[in-house]
Amino acid sequence: QITGVQLEVGTVATPFEHHSYGEELALCQRYYQQIQNQNLVGTGAVYGSGLDTYIGISLKQTMRANPTVSWTTGTDYWKRYSAGSSGNFSSLDGTQGLVNGTDLVLVYYVSNVGSAGSAAWLQTNNANAVLSFSAEL
Repeated sequence: QITGVQLEVGTVATPFEHHSYGEELALCQRYYQQIQNQNLVGTGAVYGSGLDTYIGISLKQTMRANPTVSWTTGTDYWKRYSAGSSGNFSSLDGTQGLVNGTDLVLVYYVSNVGSAGSAAWLQTNNANAVLSFSAEL
């Protein structure tokens, strides 16, 4: 077992970099984040005909670049609440409004719950439902 090793380019050593667990986690979250375990994904509003819903998601850390968003699918993996009702569905439809370097991502999906202009929120509805954001190199 080896710890405290730092590789250097060239012949001059620089001071050893010590990062706390929190600093290292924040650096990692610039590349990858996910939401799972039946948690709230985000809040937003129902748009247009009442089918499309736009959800704002505050990421834990600003991504290093515009992330690729992916999600798992399965029967009733997702739940949308709006206007006093809720509806389960199997998959998200897509993403829109991804802006490089920001901490807000908009995800939309279709479910026949709520009416145009009403507030809404999205959550995972199954322990296997995962929404992930990747900004790998």
